[in-house]
Amino acid sequence: LNSSRNVVGGDSNPKNLHAYGDVDDVGVNAKLQHPLGVHFVKHKNVVLVTDTYNHKIKVIDPFTNEIFSWLGDGNGSLKDGNAMSSEFSEPSGCYSLWVKDGADRDKLLVFVADC
Repeated sequence: LNSSRNVVGGDSNPKNLHAYGDVDDVGVNAKLQHPLGVHFVKHKNVVLVTDTYNHKIKVIDPFTNEIFSWLGDGNGSLKDGNAMSSEFSEPSGCYSLWVKDGADRDKLLVFVADC
């Protein structure tokens, strides 16, 4: 591997260390703050990232360079809930787990934040 490329966040100037925030957008227009955990979801062709200081889990489309908030409302506390009503406090890792519930005959995709 002889090169790297900026997919999302940051700035067109790699020396700009102040290009951070909480902005869902495309490429360098998107902003993250202290992203730590990264997980590639092969069957969806997306990358999950823990946006630690924004208290969110975000989704990156590596083909379009778009990023959007998926889980967490950004308040920085802990609360179970659906998608944007859930709350995290500085999530630092993400992993996926499929759970098959026999009684309901539904598949649940559970994401666990390693905080």
